[in-house]
Amino acid sequence: MGKKNENNTTGKCSAGCIARLPNRLTIFRVILTPIFVAFLLCHSIPGHLWIALIVYMLASVTDYLDGRIARKYNLISDFGKFLDPIADKILVAAALVIFSYCHWIDPVAVFLILAREMLISGIRMTAAARGAVIAADISGKLKTFFTLITIIVILFLHCTGRNDTLLSETLIWISVILTWVSGIRYLNTCRDYVRF
Repeated sequence: MGKKNENNTTGKCSAGCIARLPNRLTIFRVILTPIFVAFLLCHSIPGHLWIALIVYMLASVTDYLDGRIARKYNLISDFGKFLDPIADKILVAAALVIFSYCHWIDPVAVFLILAREMLISGIRMTAAARGAVIAADISGKLKTFFTLITIIVILFLHCTGRNDTLLSETLIWISVILTWVSGIRYLNTCRDYVRF
């Protein structure tokens, strides 16, 4: 009897851990962001850009895993739908602002991306206050994925000592286009919850 209860308790603990895993991965991604920023800016550490790249890629992997686990085990929650895109925005914004500060990319492109993110975040919070939690659609996921790849490529170029301005600017402006296309689609989705 005691063994049966112990097995039940273990099963409940395992199920509970799995249920919380996607949100924990999302929170972990938020925690990784200041670590990424620290290594990106800390020039006194040998290989700091490589370390920053590894941390960023690890954070990107958590973005893939939390969504995959949530969908596979049907663990999609309002908390996850709300926090996951915010965690992405924090990570991306940190990278883009620093890249702009280092003159690696056009600051106008960074401004346009961040302006869209602030606009959509405000609308998302307004919709949430009215009881609607709207997850990102395929265009938002594509935008996020492409921007993550763009940041990885730009950082890799500088890790290897290559300052390919044309490639960097091409990638970041494609990101701008994808960002605003997904933003317009999101606005259209939210029109029933937010009146302009």
